[in-house]
Amino acid sequence: MKKGRQNLYNFFSFIIVLTLIALTFALIPYLGAISEGRKIGFWSLAVSSFLRFFLWGILFPFIFRITGRFGFGSRQNFLRSFFLHLVLGVFFSILHFTAYASVSWLLEPAFQERYPVLLKYLLASIPGSLTLGLPFYALIVFASQAYHSRVHLAAEEKKASQLQAELVQAQLQALKMQLQPHFLFNTLNSISSLVLTNPAKAHAMIARLGDFLRLTLDYNEDQMVLLREELRFLRSYLEIEQTRFSDRLQVEFDVENDILSAVVPHLILQPVVENSIKHAIARRSAGGVIRIKAGRSEDKLCLQIQDSGAGITPKTEKTNNAENSGKGLANIQSRLKHLYGNNFSFSMNNDGDSGEMTVTFILPLNFDFTSVGKGEIKHD
Repeated sequence: MKKGRQNLYNFFSFIIVLTLIALTFALIPYLGAISEGRKIGFWSLAVSSFLRFFLWGILFPFIFRITGRFGFGSRQNFLRSFFLHLVLGVFFSILHFTAYASVSWLLEPAFQERYPVLLKYLLASIPGSLTLGLPFYALIVFASQAYHSRVHLAAEEKKASQLQAELVQAQLQALKMQLQPHFLFNTLNSISSLVLTNPAKAHAMIARLGDFLRLTLDYNEDQMVLLREELRFLRSYLEIEQTRFSDRLQVEFDVENDILSAVVPHLILQPVVENSIKHAIARRSAGGVIRIKAGRSEDKLCLQIQDSGAGITPKTEKTNNAENSGKGLANIQSRLKHLYGNNFSFSMNNDGDSGEMTVTFILPLNFDFTSVGKGEIKHD
């Protein structure tokens, strides 16, 4: 139904354009004759102009389809298309003029008096028909080629956008597959060791693991989530890790309430926190602190994860290349690039003196997420 309405709209638009062109070409000689003081009938000019252009309008769909199939899209086929359209231009020009001249000959007694036989009139007028017809044919081909090129470009952009969305979605799924096996192994291993020594703690850890897995299933296919839900997922993950590391892991949250409804990529924070636990907590008997901050900076969302551990490298590093910091961080860099283009910042700063590692995200607050994931945001 929608396509039928669109076709009807295109048809009437085409008729209106043809009418305006025909009126314009009728008015030009009419106004010119008036300015020179000559008397000329406007309606005869209008009929002739309408006849000429509406005949081209009848031929337009055929030329449009031929141009779509034999266009000038590639250099290899340019000469072939050029000579083909040159021949077709002659053919359509003669065809157009034959129809135009036949109707004019029937309607104008002056033509019949001068050329009693229609064929003689047509043969005498062929050179003039080509002079007028070929430019019109070329104009139609040019307009058709421009339209086909635009449609092709739009289709390619849509295809590229779909491929990009599929790529980002595949990266998210790969990240989840990377997260779950080793995380579950570590958690189950901790639970098994607590079953005999501290049953209550083991029971609490099982409950937290259940909550974590439920959240994982709830957002299994979502590419973008609210910051509130991303932090909820992160807290669930950290509660399990805090049970594993006990007092060795301390977590501090500093989040501004007015940005909790901001849209962020799902699982964008967990790999960074996991990296901090691996490098800053697990390797130190004294453990450490992980601080998660979220706030607004003008029209940007600023997310920051800071740990008090040894960091990733022995010297300060601030870069947009995270490949040397593990697959998780490299995956983050790639996902952000595909989602935001160049409209983001991802930096890692390792303080060589204190050992603190700070990872900072600066993301757009207003993001059109409809082209990725499911295109919807869950609200609990």
